[in-house]
Amino acid sequence: RTDALTTVGGTLQGEIFEKAGGTLVTNGIGDNSSSLQISLEDIYRYNPDVIILRDRASITPDDIYSDVKWKHIRAVKNKAIYKEHSGWTEYRLETVFGLIEKAKWLHPLLYSELQPEYYYHRFINIVHENGKQ
Repeated sequence: RTDALTTVGGTLQGEIFEKAGGTLVTNGIGDNSSSLQISLEDIYRYNPDVIILRDRASITPDDIYSDVKWKHIRAVKNKAIYKEHSGWTEYRLETVFGLIEKAKWLHPLLYSELQPEYYYHRFINIVHENGKQ
């Protein structure tokens, strides 16, 4: 969410991750608007395959990669930490691109060819062109 040990719970993000083919490890904890404080021990227990940082997080994947406390986490070992594209989260029109982005991160072998930024820019161009008519 905002830092390495603040995350989301509830159904909103869990549903987005599920539709992208993943499972939010904190799914079902808290409500849709809750920020959850977790510990590094929780991270070790969850040992996620992928870590996705919120678009508004104050940290980057490199911050986690460079922190030795995280080196034994599966997502760190496999270089599977990503930061969401700004505005492609929660329920809004751009969420479709966020779903594509997350599906690619969660299942890189299946979706390696997907280019969500390309689709997004094409969409914006179409909207812009239709607005001129």
